[in-house]
Amino acid sequence: MGGGASSCNKKLVDASRRGVIKEMEAAFKKGADPNSKDEHGNTALICAAQRGQAKACELLIQKKAEVDFLNKSDKTAVHYATKDGDKEYNATLKVLLDAGAHADIYDEIRQTPLFYTAWFGNLEMTTMLLEKGAKVDNQTPQGDTPLHGAAKMGKLEICKLLVEKGADTKKKDGQDRTALDCAEYMKTADCVEYLKTVT
Repeated sequence: MGGGASSCNKKLVDASRRGVIKEMEAAFKKGADPNSKDEHGNTALICAAQRGQAKACELLIQKKAEVDFLNKSDKTAVHYATKDGDKEYNATLKVLLDAGAHADIYDEIRQTPLFYTAWFGNLEMTTMLLEKGAKVDNQTPQGDTPLHGAAKMGKLEICKLLVEKGADTKKKDGQDRTALDCAEYMKTADCVEYLKTVT
């Protein structure tokens, strides 16, 4: 790869991270690769998703960026879009999913994006992932499900949504605990009260 191509690829990644569309377009005009990576192996799309840059993601996808690229941590742009609850991240996740990004990929610690939205308590994101085919009862090597995570964190509305979508309330983690057991251990009273009615 020539120095000129390397330079414009670097500019694309940097502009994508900051969400500066004009700079991204200028980099593309100079031949930037839509799948350009930073020094950590993250594509421009992942860099944009990490910062909740929905418009940048849209442009990269229009330029045929790979939506399900796995970085060194086996995370995709969707994983990073689900790690925050701000409106910008909700919009970013929608852009990615609408473009066909997979909703149900495991990362290096065997968590799918649904684990993150359940943990952080983002109802809108959790709904989006489920609507796009995320499995409600995936388990980590420790046996945790998204419902276990929501119960531990006291995310009542997430617990209700997961159960409504078919989460198995009797499924146990590696310590032989149900979501209710986890809620009781963490003293998340609202979740305890609710899970007692459905377990």
